[in-house]
Amino acid sequence: MGAFLISLIDSCKEKRVETWAYFRDVFLRLPWGLRPEQLRELLPDRWPRLHPEHRWTILEFLRQERHTVS
Repeated sequence: MGAFLISLIDSCKEKRVETWAYFRDVFLRLPWGLRPEQLRELLPDRWPRLHPEHRWTILEFLRQERHTVS
């Protein structure tokens, strides 16, 4: 189970998805008994289409902050 969670976290980082928002949404949906096609939409590479506001933008923020300070 631990390796599975680490894999999901790494996938979130790779796809630039806010990990906490992703897991919160997934864990809230799982008890409702999703169909296989609905589960596919919860994968980190597909999830951002439904939740574009949770794109991981910390790198962009840090770049802007550096340019502002310079």
